[in-house]
Amino acid sequence: MKMRTIPYGYAIQNGKTVPHPDESNIVRRIFKDYLAGASLLVIAQSLTAEKVEFLPDRYGWNKNRIKRILEDIRYLGTDTYPTLINEDMHHRAQAVKDSNNNQLNKSEVPFRLPCPVECTCGSKMNRRHDIRRKLSQELWTCQNPDCKRIVNINDDALLSEITKLLNRLIGNPSLILSDAHKDADPPIEIRRLQNEVNRQLDSFDFEKEQVKATIFSLAAEKYRQTDNQNIITQMMRAELEKQALLSHFSPELFKRTVSRMLFDGDGKPVLVLKNGQNIGKESDHADSNNTNG
Repeated sequence: MKMRTIPYGYAIQNGKTVPHPDESNIVRRIFKDYLAGASLLVIAQSLTAEKVEFLPDRYGWNKNRIKRILEDIRYLGTDTYPTLINEDMHHRAQAVKDSNNNQLNKSEVPFRLPCPVECTCGSKMNRRHDIRRKLSQELWTCQNPDCKRIVNINDDALLSEITKLLNRLIGNPSLILSDAHKDADPPIEIRRLQNEVNRQLDSFDFEKEQVKATIFSLAAEKYRQTDNQNIITQMMRAELEKQALLSHFSPELFKRTVSRMLFDGDGKPVLVLKNGQNIGKESDHADSNNTNG
């Protein structure tokens, strides 16, 4: 089996060690992705899926291989090896790695999605980490005592599924519908005004002008909400049209496009977009996904 005689990212040219034109860019990408929040496993899976060679005809990246690259101080530059990574980037990567290692030594691994997570019953779901479990040690539990649903999915698998859904939208921004909010639950102010109209009309001696004023307020609020939702839809479409396909989970894009997340009946994530539309697994029809799941 052929082994490397110099670190990944370098090549020998005319007897000197120089940056490899392709591998040096992969080294920099690994550091950037790691600092952007990608895990060792996600980075390894991305490189393997893209068939990036570690050795000639060998594409088998793994967490340990990524970890060794992140820890290699030769990328900072020596008498033999040119600089590939600056000191600030290398230092920050070590700080993130040390922090992650400290977290993994705790019984509960901190993990936060930048949005609420809900069950199909409408109640909040919390993530738990149980080291006693043999398969997935991560699970999500419904906080409704009458439901108590449990979804078993590890963090990397969940982020991978979310990334696939975001890539569906990036690949086809027209999936985001301008009228998606029509089937969504009405905003609280619309519900309040509608209830007020109903209450006034149920009154035996209601004031006609007062009811008329409330109805006009309700119509104005519905118009405002519709206009806002259409603006949000157009903004999301415009952003996704400029977005390249993701190689790993992007917290920034997630926060800008998703208001909350659900788990469907199969335990797969469903993204509730800022315009109230649901985007779930590929077998779902995007135009029928509303926030009622």
